[in-house]
Amino acid sequence: MDRKKIMHIYLPDNKMPKAWYNLAVDMPWNLPLPVDGETGKVYKLDKMSRIYTKEASKIELLIGEYKKNKFIKIPKEVLTLYKKYRPNPIYRAKGLEEYLGYSGKIYYKREDQNPAGSHKPNTSIPQAYYGVQHKGVNTLITDTGAGQWGASVALSCN
Repeated sequence: MDRKKIMHIYLPDNKMPKAWYNLAVDMPWNLPLPVDGETGKVYKLDKMSRIYTKEASKIELLIGEYKKNKFIKIPKEVLTLYKKYRPNPIYRAKGLEEYLGYSGKIYYKREDQNPAGSHKPNTSIPQAYYGVQHKGVNTLITDTGAGQWGASVALSCN
């Protein structure tokens, strides 16, 4: 690919998003809620919170702000950790656009330029945060295949 056909876009730190986009609000149908295998009915928050953190359970069950708010504020502590490796540049793939004969613009984002080597810290950081904040978790144990998830959890616990 011709290097001249790649355009880098760097977002300054002060322009980094302060909220997560909640796709569930814009879906043209209702997302199915998790079903309790014992009862065959939608999980109750208290029971699901024994498996996941309370906040993760609220997200899965679309409770409160997760049912109605298009944007969910990112906690300050999570943003602080995100800023250690974000924002990542966005690239425009002009060569691919030309090859496909596509009249629009195609962009891609590389998420492999952080210590874990993948996009996985984007979720492991908030999971660790909510575990500590809402469930009193002080130890995280995980398994990992290629190592990226394990590295992401380790990064999140730092």
